Amino acid sequence: METKTNNVLIIPGGIRSHVIPSFFIATRLQETCTIYYLVETEALAGLVKAQGFTPVLLKTSGIGYSADYQYIIRKHKTKSQLVKGLLMAYFYITNRLYKKRKAEIDEIVQELNPRAVFIDIFNIPNYIFFHSWRSSSNICLFSPMLSTYKANGIPAISEGSWNNAQVNDRHFLLSLRKLGISGLLDYWSMLRCCRKAGISRTNRLRLRPFTTYYFDNVPELVLGPAELELAVTVQQPNQYYLGLCITGNRVETKPTGSFGAAYFRQMRISGKKIVYCSFGTFFGSFQHNMAVTRFITNVIEAFAGEEGIELIIASNIKVLTVLEGTLPKFSNVHLFEFVPQLLVLEQLADVFITHGGLGSVKESIEYGVPMLVCPVDLQWDQNGNGLKVATHGLGLQGILREETPESITEKVNQLLAEPQWKESIVRFAKQVKAHYNQAYIEEIFSIATQNRQHPAA
Repeated sequence: METKTNNVLIIPGGIRSHVIPSFFIATRLQETCTIYYLVETEALAGLVKAQGFTPVLLKTSGIGYSADYQYIIRKHKTKSQLVKGLLMAYFYITNRLYKKRKAEIDEIVQELNPRAVFIDIFNIPNYIFFHSWRSSSNICLFSPMLSTYKANGIPAISEGSWNNAQVNDRHFLLSLRKLGISGLLDYWSMLRCCRKAGISRTNRLRLRPFTTYYFDNVPELVLGPAELELAVTVQQPNQYYLGLCITGNRVETKPTGSFGAAYFRQMRISGKKIVYCSFGTFFGSFQHNMAVTRFITNVIEAFAGEEGIELIIASNIKVLTVLEGTLPKFSNVHLFEFVPQLLVLEQLADVFITHGGLGSVKESIEYGVPMLVCPVDLQWDQNGNGLKVATHGLGLQGILREETPESITEKVNQLLAEPQWKESIVRFAKQVKAHYNQAYIEEIFSIATQNRQHPAA
């Protein structure tokens, strides 16, 4: 085995559902490289450390995505709106956050001398700080979602139907209009930072329709299968799909002690069907909690007391507190704050009711579990993922805020009773796994990480 002589930096988005997919990149490189993660919270540092990688806790605030505004609100909570406005103007004029983060990044790079840097597209402003190091470090982007580009005639990643498929969202003015005043200031501030970092026009910052940015001529690893897209036309020349990208041996950092897998295995042996319902980690607003609470209440009403069904529900503590305080207990309804999802999908579940985050969709495909996708947040990719699942025959779409116990029962019973759903998702999984074999993955990593000199250099 080759000696570990190379360091690699991975910079994920600042939420758990973006860090977990990046473990696929880390595990592919860990035999020959030492993996460092640049993260901004102790919780994410703990998750990274549990996998055997080294977290580096960033001390400074980044730029872009209203970072200046968020920094001022966090640091100057007691100040008046006038003072906060003046501070905003000062920050934009002086590029204060850029200078602080640039100094910290330069210190880290000088110490670690990384062979490669992988940056989440939702943390893409960090590319600006690393651009000056591109002659010594390979720089690559990665997406924990499917392609966020828009193709004519194809619904965007956040669209759950074909109704708006003909709208061309690539037009620059349409993209700017979506940003609003604060977004425009944010964008122009980032352009100023690009000039300060020496990024030329041939490698310039651009807007995507899907509330994010990209840079020309930088390779992007898409941590999902191209087969799940609605059309091949969404793929760009610099994008490389990597398949399901499941890290099956990941270490969970949330407690699962109360979950009794043996009980549910016995229920399956006895002939019962197991319905698993989970809505991920990325929602926290009052409106989302209320919507999820109402939906799970309907799921429970649909299957409570049903002799042939065992219902596993995982949700956050706010939702569980309301459910436990308002609903009677049923012997076939089991509530958890966290469950080992990979184990549940691989060994137990017959149907997965999910919000449609790509991580959950990919894991359901990996283990051949048909889905009922009911998106919580229509702004992001959940809606589009639901459309993709339905289009490819991997499950059904639902509307979280409109479903009733009767409609949920009808959809879930359809997935349980009709064998074509299971057959379709198993066939799809086999096709994907055959495509993205080890030789293919190694070839893509070689292409992406050896593009040391961009045309801008």
